[in-house]
Amino acid sequence: MLASAAVLALSLNSCSSDDNGGGGVSDAKLVGKWAHETERVVAGGQVLQPEQPYSDNEAGCAKDFIQFGETGAFTYGDYWSSECDLDTDVTTWTRDGKDITVGEGTEAETFTVMSVSATKLKVKYVTTLQGVNFTEELTFSKVD
Repeated sequence: MLASAAVLALSLNSCSSDDNGGGGVSDAKLVGKWAHETERVVAGGQVLQPEQPYSDNEAGCAKDFIQFGETGAFTYGDYWSSECDLDTDVTTWTRDGKDITVGEGTEAETFTVMSVSATKLKVKYVTTLQGVNFTEELTFSKVD
């Protein structure tokens, strides 16, 4: 699914905690662990998948998560199987205004922060397939 690919692609290198023209987005607001809550997909201006609970969270397990480290480390955690096994991918992250880039080189993906507060983060990822723009919106809750 697009959500898994988009989240796995998040690799960013954090440089500073200033706003960098991000309209309220700052490194300090992003740093921490965020659990997947909802996803929504729009293609060509039409809703393909209305907002619904994130489909890759395993029943009975902790929620899949992303984690932004203060020094630019980025972790994606995916719980899978009935035993709640955890796979993690670690990379880097950077921010330029509202855009977050996760990963490096050809593996890098860029997401745009739609909103961020002390408890909620909403990002969107846009990709084009066969000439059609697909936008995936992902919502996360801050994990204490």
